[in-house]
Amino acid sequence: MIERRGEPVAELRPITAPSRMPDAMKARIFDSMREIWARMPQLADSTGIVEEDRDR
Repeated sequence: MIERRGEPVAELRPITAPSRMPDAMKARIFDSMREIWARMPQLADSTGIVEEDRDR
């Protein structure tokens, strides 16, 4: 406890580690992300997109 003029103003304590996300929840999130990525158009790289944009 840190005091100023005899009154507590702050408290020092160890930093607690953030709670970890359960592995099952991580797996569900990654599965849903894979489904989204599968529906996205597949592009080899961004070079073609940039070139098309420049040509317009």
